[in-house]
Formats: sequence, C-alpha cells, structure tokens
Amino acid sequence: MARPACRARSLQSGPATWRAALRRLGTGLVAALSLSLLAACGGSGSGSGGTITPTPPPAVKNTATIVVDGGPTGAINANVPYVTVTLCAHGSTTNCQTLSHVLLDTGSVGFRVLSEALTVTGLTPATDASGNKIIECGQFADGYVWGQVTTVDLTVGGLTASNLPIQVIGEQTYAGWVPPSCSNNLPAENSVATFGANGVLGIGPFPQDCGVQCTGNAPLTGFYYSCTAAGSCAPAAVSTAAQVLNPVSLFPSDNNGIAIQLPPESAPGTATAKGTLFFGIGTETNNALPAGTKLYALDDTGAFTTTFNGTDYTASFLDSGSNAYFFDDSAIATCTNTKYPGFYCGGATQALSATITGQGANANSVQINFIIDDTSQLLPYNYAVLPSLGGPAGANLPNAFDWGLPFYYGKTTFQAFQSATVSGVSAAGPWVGWVASGS
Repeated sequence: MARPACRARSLQSGPATWRAALRRLGTGLVAALSLSLLAACGGSGSGSGGTITPTPPPAVKNTATIVVDGGPTGAINANVPYVTVTLCAHGSTTNCQTLSHVLLDTGSVGFRVLSEALTVTGLTPATDASGNKIIECGQFADGYVWGQVTTVDLTVGGLTASNLPIQVIGEQTYAGWVPPSCSNNLPAENSVATFGANGVLGIGPFPQDCGVQCTGNAPLTGFYYSCTAAGSCAPAAVSTAAQVLNPVSLFPSDNNGIAIQLPPESAPGTATAKGTLFFGIGTETNNALPAGTKLYALDDTGAFTTTFNGTDYTASFLDSGSNAYFFDDSAIATCTNTKYPGFYCGGATQALSATITGQGANANSVQINFIIDDTSQLLPYNYAVLPSLGGPAGANLPNAFDWGLPFYYGKTTFQAFQSATVSGVSAAGPWVGWVASGS
C-alpha cells in the first residue's frame, strides 16, 4: 500500500493519496525567531579538597528540539513545527551541513530537502537497471513537488540514519521533465518560498512512503518515475528498500516510534513555542509510555474514526504537518479574503467537540473539546502559534477530519510505527496515544 507524503503542507501517509496539510496565511509578516542549535555546557566548582571537575551527564541522543516560529522565508507560517538536522554525503564526515527549519511531519514518510537549501555536494542520483534517473513526484491539494532520489547520512538529535534514500526537491536540471500525470494542472511548490520550509522530516507511521503499490508491474502514477537523459519520464517500479524511507526506522536504536511534546497554548496564541521530539517509545527513561495511556489503533492507511456532528469520518488522522484543524462544518463561514482562503471566518469563537475512535483491537474512544476562532481576527496578533486555527477539509480530504498541529499543544503525543512493538503494550503498531504535557 502506498505511503504518500506531506509538504509544509504534508506528504501524508495513506494508500495512493497525498493528503493536504499546511495552508498558508498570506500575511507577509516577519518571523520573530529563527531556529538555533543548543549547546550543552559543563562547569567546575571548588571545595576544601581543591578544584573538582564534575563528570558531565551522558548526552541525550534520542531527542531534538522543536520550534514553532515564523519559518525560513520572513513570512509567518502559522503552526509549523521545525527541527534542525545534519545531513552528510554517505560515508563522509566533512561533506555535511546543518539545516534548520525542517518541517516535522507525522503525516508523511521520508526526508526531503529543497535543492536551493542543500549545500552537500557530489550526491549520486538513484537510477534504475537501465541507468535512467529515478525522480519522485508529490501531489498536494494546491500544488506538487518534483525531484531526484539520492542517499545521505541523516542525523537528528544524536541518532543517525545511514545510507538513507531521500528526495531532493526542485533541481533545475529536472525542472522541465515533469510529466502531466505529476503536475496534474497544479502549481509547482519546488522552492523554499512556496514550500514554507527548507525540508521535511516525514516520520509518519510507516517504513516507506509508497510501499508495495510502487513495486509491481503496474506502479502507481504520481509517485516514482524513471526518466531518460532526454527527460522522458514514465511511472517506475521501485523496491521498498530503495524508496524514500522513514529516517527513524533506520536509526540503530530508539526506532519503534516517536513522541512529540509541546506546551499548552491558549487562544489567540503566542509568537513562538518550543517543544521536544523523542525517538523511541519505552526504549529510554525519557520516552516511557505512562501507565494507563489509552491507545488508538490506526488502519493500514494510518487513519482512525472521528465522529463530529453525528457523522463518522473514517479517514481521520493526526498530522503535525497540517497547521490547523481541517474538518467540514457548514455552520461556520469560510473566509472570503484572498489572503487566507481555506480557513474559517465564523465571527464568534466556536466551542466544539468530536470523538476519536481507534480501529480494531484498540478501538478506544475519547471526546476531544476544541475551539475555532475567526481567522481574520487571529492575524493581527502576528503570532506563529495559533491554537484555534481551523478550516474546511473540503473535497481534497474526503471522509476525513485532519487533527493538525493545534491538537498537539499541551500534550505528549505518541505514535508507534507499523508492526513495531512497545514494552508493556500487547498490540503492535501503528497506533497513537497521548497524555497532558507534564503528566
């Protein structure tokens, strides 16, 4: 089954579907903060026995800092979580770069980097048995991306995925090769400005971004293409090992899932927020699944059921790469201003609730209360953190309720990967669960 992708939007996991994600607010505002690396510092003290140099604590390898800020372009992208990664040419320790403002996306699988943000040189494009370039397409609700597949060594926090297949988006060499089956009359989003990030760290619940549906004699259209030197491209079969892979699944440890911890946020919001990305579940002292945490099983598309206003939306999902709650409610007016199309402008604050129900063995249910504010009234705050941002799902998200980044505020949200096991949990992944931050 296919494991699509996300964008600053979202290469969202799900068979043969690229789900929507971040919708851009046309504010043109300057971001308040940029993502920076944190350095650990040691120290010394003195006592009657002379100078004592304490032993520094062991490095925490399985975490990375999350920053929700305005993004890399100077225009605020609301509710977009970013992390910093280091990527190197495979096997090199010098041909490397540290890349900030990489979208953290639980709705997609795989690492993707914008060509204009990439400084690592000499990467070898993937080819098929005939020597043709393997290039990947990604289709979203409002655009597409196009770029070659190659391999790197990728480090996030203190863990490295070695020889990882990735996608490089937007190389000019291949810009004119896009087949109609990829572009599909959509605009290109092959630049940092149109994408809203320098790259994407897709850590959805599956190991590959397409899976077995891209391996057979009739591979899916809109994913992988084999392109000749003349730029003639046709849908290509690509083995699961050669597809763009979930980086966490290739870590040497802490690779059975992830957890995202973000602080509580109240409407209208704040300028920025910081949180923590944990790799692994129950593999270290810092990523234990609290006793009694309810788990909600996902189906083989990464979906569960959301019941809202008496309707069951069976293709619902959690997605840190979506920057709002996206769901259909005809009682709330959609914005008509061209600066923020696709969001709700309902005037008064809407206090709403919906019920999430897992699939199969972990068919637990829980009621979620949330609020939606008028987008036009949120924008004057110039905030990157907007916990009450919402919009209609529409035709691009059929039968879905998209629980975007606002859902993650105030929680530690766990996501176990497909077939992964977690100590003390009887059911294998994929599943999700959460607890209030600080619990």
